Amino acid sequence: MILAIGAVFLAILLLPPLIFHYVFKNGVNASASPKLSVLEYLLVSAVVALMIHSLSIYLFRWEHLDPGFLLRLATGTMTEKYIDERKDYLPQYIVGFSMYTFVVCAVSAAMGLLFQKLVTWRWLRMRMRKYRNVSVKAPLFRYFSHWWYVFRANEYDENRFGFLGEEKPLIYVDVLVDSKDAAVLYSGLLINFVTNGDELLRLYLQDPSKRLFSTKVDDKSAPTLIEGTEVLIEGHFFCIEYRDIINLNVRFVKSFSSPQAKQSVNRPLIDASGANNVSPPQTNGGAHEPGQTMY
Repeated sequence: MILAIGAVFLAILLLPPLIFHYVFKNGVNASASPKLSVLEYLLVSAVVALMIHSLSIYLFRWEHLDPGFLLRLATGTMTEKYIDERKDYLPQYIVGFSMYTFVVCAVSAAMGLLFQKLVTWRWLRMRMRKYRNVSVKAPLFRYFSHWWYVFRANEYDENRFGFLGEEKPLIYVDVLVDSKDAAVLYSGLLINFVTNGDELLRLYLQDPSKRLFSTKVDDKSAPTLIEGTEVLIEGHFFCIEYRDIINLNVRFVKSFSSPQAKQSVNRPLIDASGANNVSPPQTNGGAHEPGQTMY
């Protein structure tokens, strides 16, 4: 029984770093957490928890925390003799430890939220972008998922997208979706996307259109490429699951006001020859599914 209480006590001590990490990585389109084994997670949490508790006790001088009582509770050496000797102080120790745990966990959650807001602050991101390498799977200075940077490439590559200026561009996508009998090309204005860590789950398009791209007689025969007629899809927005996508093309357009922008939007970027197809990057899964707009 004493050993079980000690295990619960140690688990409570590990809560602050876990709460901080959960709140910090719970932002919209956050990247996936590093993949560690259970033992590695426990070791990292134990080291960070030790630092947090040591600093907290040193700075705030908690009066109702008895180090001897906590040590006996953690190691499972709480004897009946010790309990009889300290029975008048046990309620005070328990209440003090409960208040301490609540305050430390609340501060950890607040610090996680504060750091999340800090690293996602646009002003800071724009000044740190030269230190970020978005082409690496696990760069040091990267909070958002890989796809978040793909759909905001204009913010991080001024040489290619300088013509867009500081305005928020329109983002058009052309996606080639495979089905059992045919492949269909969908086009539209990207208004939102859902990720699970670094894995893209679905796209939401506005003013979508589609056209038949290729047909298949059976599973063994090669697809027949055709020039389909573009058909507008009625509705407020159109959802496409990423698992059904073969190729994905992204276009950044400044505005509809200029003739160049209209021509860029209307011309086909994926033709029957397949010469302009752009395969989407391969990524691994994470742990978050946001539901907010891109900007």
